[in-house]
Amino acid sequence: MSRLPKEPLPRTIKEKILADFGLFLESLESSFEQQLFLEIFLSPQEKEILAKRLQIAILLLAGKDYRKIEKEINTSSNT
Repeated sequence: MSRLPKEPLPRTIKEKILADFGLFLESLESSFEQQLFLEIFLSPQEKEILAKRLQIAILLLAGKDYRKIEKEINTSSNT
């Protein structure tokens, strides 16, 4: 899996990159484009990690307990 460099980006550059990323995601109009993006840009492991994080958010919003989520999703409390 890719790692971030030890030296962090300057805040303004990081904000610009994240804003551009958000605009790109908004531009994906069809499910085909979305699937193509995921296949091209994310490794299988990265897709699973992202899917787990999204599922955790959904379960937290639904009022589930952290410990139950850990067991259900097979993740750590840090995630």
